[in-house]
Amino acid sequence: MRKLFTLVAVLTFASTVCMAQPDPKEMVARQMERYTSELTLTAEQTPKVEAILLAQAEKRGKMFEQGQNGDRETMMANMKKMEEENAAKFKEVLTADQFAKYQKMMEERRANRPQMQ
Repeated sequence: MRKLFTLVAVLTFASTVCMAQPDPKEMVARQMERYTSELTLTAEQTPKVEAILLAQAEKRGKMFEQGQNGDRETMMANMKKMEEENAAKFKEVLTADQFAKYQKMMEERRANRPQMQ
């Protein structure tokens, strides 16, 4: 019985750790699939967009690791700043039409986010 309890505890812990820390490369791969199809990225744009997304994922990961000492307002301000920086980077890589589609995608994403209080 004790072995069974230990096994269940270990499996529960392992699954929690796996879910709590999504792999940035997998997230970027999913984003790239969506961006490639919805923005119709060219072969020249694809590696540039992927590099922006990877840098963003790494920066976001570091931000969450540091946790901003539990200061939600600071973290939200930093996330907003990061989104603005990324938008500027995307604007340099994408055409005007693609960038408009990107902005619409981001607006829809923000609208679908759960609102925290």
